[in-house]
Amino acid sequence: MQKRLSNETLVWIPRSVHRPFYDQIVNYLLTLKFNPRRFLEAHTITQAIDFAAHGAGVALEPQSASRFQRSGVSFKLLTDELIRIETALFVRKDQTRTSVKDFIAIALSGIAALKLNPLEKR
Repeated sequence: MQKRLSNETLVWIPRSVHRPFYDQIVNYLLTLKFNPRRFLEAHTITQAIDFAAHGAGVALEPQSASRFQRSGVSFKLLTDELIRIETALFVRKDQTRTSVKDFIAIALSGIAALKLNPLEKR
């Protein structure tokens, strides 16, 4: 699983744009043993979502980014005890790579195992 995920491109912001978000996501991904080898920097939320819409990778963005709709892109809420900043994953709806589907399934099953309510305020 980790080998397949290492072939995915992660689209997200440069650390200089939002250090707390960046650092928390890096730590979270390391706990999942997800250490992608390729990163594509996006300087805006909409740019990251556009990259995902064009199949350039998967974009991790704050939940507030879900208001930006793109044709062919689905929004998956990721909430977990290890993430203190609301985060979402954007990926093409027709994404067929097993590694992306596996990553989403593992993230969502981890949330379910913790019996977290994604709408609950902390």
